[in-house]
Amino acid sequence: VAASLVGLWLLKEHAATVANITQPKNASSDVSNSAAVIVTDTSNYYVFYIYVGVADTLLALGIFRGLPLVHTLITVSKTLHQKMLHAVLQAPMSVVNSLKTGGILNRFSKDTAILDDLLPLTIFDFIQLILIVTGAIIVVSILQPYIFLASVPVIGAFIMLRAYFLHTSQQLKQLESEARSPIFTHLVTSLKGLWTLRAFGRQPYFETLFHKALNLHTANWFLYLSTLRWFQMRIELIFVIFFIAVTFISIVTTGEGQSKAGIVLTLAMNIMGTLQWAVNSSIDVDSLMRSVSRIFKFIDMPKEETKNTKPPKDDQLTGVLIIENKYAKDEKPWPSGGQMTVKNLTAKYIDGGAAVLENISFSISPGQR
Repeated sequence: VAASLVGLWLLKEHAATVANITQPKNASSDVSNSAAVIVTDTSNYYVFYIYVGVADTLLALGIFRGLPLVHTLITVSKTLHQKMLHAVLQAPMSVVNSLKTGGILNRFSKDTAILDDLLPLTIFDFIQLILIVTGAIIVVSILQPYIFLASVPVIGAFIMLRAYFLHTSQQLKQLESEARSPIFTHLVTSLKGLWTLRAFGRQPYFETLFHKALNLHTANWFLYLSTLRWFQMRIELIFVIFFIAVTFISIVTTGEGQSKAGIVLTLAMNIMGTLQWAVNSSIDVDSLMRSVSRIFKFIDMPKEETKNTKPPKDDQLTGVLIIENKYAKDEKPWPSGGQMTVKNLTAKYIDGGAAVLENISFSISPGQR
């Protein structure tokens, strides 16, 4: 938009200048009615061709500008999903038992969908808006330096307000994410024990628990939306103050023509409107990157150590886990019957957790189950 407005203004000024210079005072009617078109470095057609060429180039770049970025982000999303799946499959049981089913489903459903759908488009919009604002500020600074001085404190106010909002919104988004996991956990648990619930008639009780979890998530989400609306109202107030200042400066400094003042006002509105959108996009990017952070937590889970004994390459069982029995190589014959005696057994799922078996002693005779 800024390039188009400046290009039209320069084309108009150049056409008026060339018309005053090249028009002879004693031109006859035959020359003025001639159909011949001569394109020179100072003619209107030369400037027009340059402007059309630049516009076509920008159109071609606009069509293909987002393909490399989106393709790269989708490739990264596929890689992260594969690494997260391998990390969960290779995690020890002590870690898997400490994870909630809803949290695992949340990582593989909503967080992965954010990486595939929302994050590439949001990052692309944010980069594009930042470049548009930068170009418009450069053009306005060239046409009217006073407006650039007025835009500096406004941009600083935007940055400070964004930092203040992010400090609260990050905690609210964390609460919203934590309140979403119990919904999936309760849903999976209810589906697994559906026959038991129907047998004992406990459907109303579990429906009440589900509604409580859903209400808690909705309350956290509504609180985040209210905070976001508070932030947007402050941004709009700053925009109104800046536009009043730009209008006053343009009215005071209109000695060089009304067309220049109109371009400055249009670009000022474009700067503030686009900057407001850019700030909102930056907040969305920061919020969506939380999903990437949660996925990396799953990728960084400890892995269970496995010893793979691979057979020769010509064997068909290449890559299959083989557990060797060290007693099979001994010369002593395998006993016909075995007995197991356990004394004071204490078992825990994780270190530091509650004991599921404590001080258990038992004996298993041969052939006994």
